[in-house]
Amino acid sequence: MYFMKDMLAEYSFTNSINTYLDAQEALEVILERENKENPIPAVLILDVRMPEMDGFEFLDHLDDVYDLDSMNIVVFMLTSSTHRRDVEKYENQKLACEFLSKPLEKQGLLEKLKVHFNEK
Repeated sequence: MYFMKDMLAEYSFTNSINTYLDAQEALEVILERENKENPIPAVLILDVRMPEMDGFEFLDHLDDVYDLDSMNIVVFMLTSSTHRRDVEKYENQKLACEFLSKPLEKQGLLEKLKVHFNEK
């Protein structure tokens, strides 16, 4: 997680980066922004396998409050798993746009971000 934070901090289009070890805490922070002027993040990078709530459950909870499909949010699912169940879950969902494998390499992440943010 800290490696990814360091990678993202190097990009010119990064304003701020928040990391959470606990999915429930991250969800609460994002949901608190609903009534504030702080927009929800433009990019979410979710680990598929998190304790207590996996990345797909996190997206479902967030989508219950926000219509993520109509928002300009880029969601990456990050996983070290190539288990068929995880791949099928990704293929059957509509909110995440990328399924990234660990270990994540800086150049690979940059290329994916460029696609979604038209960066040169």
